[in-house]
Amino acid sequence: MRIIFALLGLSMFLGCLPIAHAQELTPEQQAVWEREQAYCRHMQNNDLEGYMSLWDEQFAGWPQHDAAPVTKSDIRQEVANEIKAGEKQTCNSALKRVNVLGDVAATFYVLEIFTVHKDGSKLSSKYRITHTWRKSGKDWKIIAGMSSLER
Repeated sequence: MRIIFALLGLSMFLGCLPIAHAQELTPEQQAVWEREQAYCRHMQNNDLEGYMSLWDEQFAGWPQHDAAPVTKSDIRQEVANEIKAGEKQTCNSALKRVNVLGDVAATFYVLEIFTVHKDGSKLSSKYRITHTWRKSGKDWKIIAGMSSLER
């Protein structure tokens, strides 16, 4: 009898602990997440046109390092400047959630960016990223976003 109560108590205790698990993605959620992963691939390959193909023309977002919201053309200029400066970036992304509501989706993830500057200096930054996507034809495009430093 004591064993049963002990097991019952243990199972109740374990049931109260937060459980971290990966979200199982539907095909639509997976399609959006694959676009987020392309975000990293294009960045790592200094592929400005591939990177910019992810952004809707009407995009507005607020990166944590900017004083005010930016547009797609602002994003293009910033990335072009990074490429011109000879920066090499790699990144890792950890998905937290993807919500798809018809032709609109929202992603929430942590992005870690490793930058090697032309002078050899290195920088590692971790961000919380939220992107809002809209389906345009067969592709998903980023229509809004926001980031903050991960603490």
